[in-house]
Amino acid sequence: MAPIGIFAKRLKEARLRKAQKLGYPTARGYSQERLGIEAGVEEESASARINQYEKGTRVPDLGMAARLADVLEVPMAFLFCADDRLANLLLAAHALTPAQQQNLLQNALHMAGLNPPQ
Repeated sequence: MAPIGIFAKRLKEARLRKAQKLGYPTARGYSQERLGIEAGVEEESASARINQYEKGTRVPDLGMAARLADVLEVPMAFLFCADDRLANLLLAAHALTPAQQQNLLQNALHMAGLNPPQ
């Protein structure tokens, strides 16, 4: 999948996750317009802009991608991750406390046979 397609897919996934977290059964409960407005897009163009991002016809700059990730409560790397398993690992790690993240990192480095930097 092309990088723009990956971003489009992950953005829509993240919006659906946010909708579910807010108690909506579908992504419609957390609209493209609402996401755009919360990310700082002007109200008049918010829905159209997020729609373009989700369809892959437009790519946000890094600043907008960071704002979208922040609003959607996902790590920015998730929005660009091509591998589904790694994307889910990013989400899981993001949900952990800093101490748990450190423990996960140490375990992952050990499992991979890598030594953490000194």
